[in-house]
Formats: sequence, structure tokens, C-alpha cells
Amino acid sequence: MFGGSTIFGFGVPDAETVPSHLSRELNSSGPACFVILNAGVEGYVTNQELLLEALKTGQRPDMVIFYDGANEGEAATSPEIQVPHLEFERVKARIEGTLPSKLDFVQNSNSLGLARAIGGRFKRNRSSAAPPADLAARAAAALDNYEANTRVVRSLGQAYNFKVFCFWQPSLAFDGKPLAPFEQQLQRHILDSKSFKILKAVNEEAARRSLRGGDFVFLGQVFDSVKEPLYIDQYMHLGPRGNRIVAQAIAKWVDGHAEN
Repeated sequence: MFGGSTIFGFGVPDAETVPSHLSRELNSSGPACFVILNAGVEGYVTNQELLLEALKTGQRPDMVIFYDGANEGEAATSPEIQVPHLEFERVKARIEGTLPSKLDFVQNSNSLGLARAIGGRFKRNRSSAAPPADLAARAAAALDNYEANTRVVRSLGQAYNFKVFCFWQPSLAFDGKPLAPFEQQLQRHILDSKSFKILKAVNEEAARRSLRGGDFVFLGQVFDSVKEPLYIDQYMHLGPRGNRIVAQAIAKWVDGHAEN
């Protein structure tokens, strides 16, 4: 399984990650034995998940599962619409040793964060709103990039004889789930931010494109009937219960399509 921090298991023990739950789901019935490798890396987007290193060393999976979405949207908040990975501009500046890179720690300091929070109580940040046209362009670019990567992976699957399944993850930046009070509080802190609006637009674009064909499975609606709190932060990280529901949805899809 490839993905970012949600596959790696941010905020939960190893036994409660999506790959661990998926292993139990797929091995709970039937004669087949599934050995699942958790290849999630915090912050990764599909640009970084093309498993080339594994293939070059002779590893031949029977099946590859990609679980992405939130990081694709986060990458779309960069000044450049399409970037190789999250915080590309910051990493680039640090490597090149520019003056702003030497001071970027100030932008993330607790003192500045407190000052911004206090200032936000007195006036609204007018720069937080992204123009609708810009939102649409960034969402389209993010999905173009994502779908191009899925096509590359499927081509590798055909060449190396393994199955490919791609899933778009649920997120607080997509309407549908009845939010518990804790989740409402999480969402309230970022509701007016530009990054949240871009991520929401990316999710809505992903939902539309998933209906066109079978390139990827949109799981943004998997929590629509779940009232209990599942998210542990403002964007996409889930607790054990949420990871289990996601794993059950993936297992059901894999069981129904593995022989196709």
C-alpha cells in the first residue's frame, strides 16, 4: 500500500493503521493469504509513490494499492499549481540557501502563531479567500496530475503483471459526514483558510471525475452515515475506527474486482 501519512499511520499504533486493518479484512475469510506491505511515507503524493525502486530491485507485487487525495490537494496550495511534493517551495529554498529560507522558522514559530490568532480576532484575513477561477484551475491541475500518475502506475502493472487499485481518501474538506462536535471544532479553525478551500475544491473535482470511469475509487462519502467522531485533526487523519471503515471499503472493492 502506497500513500502519505494516513497510510503510514499518523496518530495511531501500528495495529490500527489502514494496512493492518486491511490485512485482517482480506485474510478473515477464504483460502487466499494476503501479505500487505505498508509503504506509506508522511507527506508523499503520487508523484513520489511510483514504486520504481522496488521494481528495479526485483520485487514483484501481485497487487498495488494507492490511497491518496489530501496531499494532492495540499500540494495544490503551492504558488506553483503543479509541484513534485508538499512544501516544495520551502524545501527548494532551503537547499538553495536563499535568505527567506534562513528565516522561514519564524513563519512557523509559536510566537508568530499566537500573534496571528490574536490578530484574527480583531479583523478577518481578506487574503485567505481564493478567487473561484483560481480554485477551479488548481483543482483541475491537481486531478490532471493525479490521473496522469495513475495511468503510469497502470502501465507498470501491465508491464510487470500486477493489479493496481487507486482510492481517493475521505477528508473533512468534503461535505457528507455528519460532524460530531469535536469534528465541528476542528473544521471551524480552518474553514476560512485558503488551503481548506483549495482542498475542498480538489475533493469536489475528484468526486466528479471518479464518476467518469474506473481510474480511481472515490471514498469521500464512506463516512456519510457515521455520526461518531472519526477524524483526529483538521484535514484527513483518522483514529482507529475511521481506518477500519476505510479498510473495509477497500477490502470490499478488492474482493469484487481482484479477478477482473
